[in-house]
Amino acid sequence: MDISISIELCMGHRLYGYQGKCANLHGHNYNIEFWVNGNPSEDLGLVVDFGDLKRTIKGILDDFDHAMVLMDGDPFEEHLKSEISKHVIINVNPSAENLSSLWYNLCRNEGVRVSKVVVRETSDSCAVAERVDRGVRPLRGLKC
Repeated sequence: MDISISIELCMGHRLYGYQGKCANLHGHNYNIEFWVNGNPSEDLGLVVDFGDLKRTIKGILDDFDHAMVLMDGDPFEEHLKSEISKHVIINVNPSAENLSSLWYNLCRNEGVRVSKVVVRETSDSCAVAERVDRGVRPLRGLKC
């Protein structure tokens, strides 16, 4: 059986080195679905408690909420540091595809048995991660 929770997250990013509009700093109201697969428990009939799952996921996402996410090597990081602005630097470009892998990895690292993570930047586009890619990870950042 599959269950999911959906969380909205406001976050900025840009695709460094990309030739197009997304090379500019911009933001999204991301809608992120976290799917968990399992068998309901015999005593309560739950795969996982929705409240517990939501608290854990929100804890994982807290560093990203209202932050600027950039790729390592992006020169704009220095400006964010000088302004003491909340940011996260990851080892790859923060595309929807890479963000879905990143959040999948972070959930699995925290013991959340996610089966997939769906990241929607807009209402008509999404990226889905259904397996771990340990290469996508956060490197550093500033929490405000």
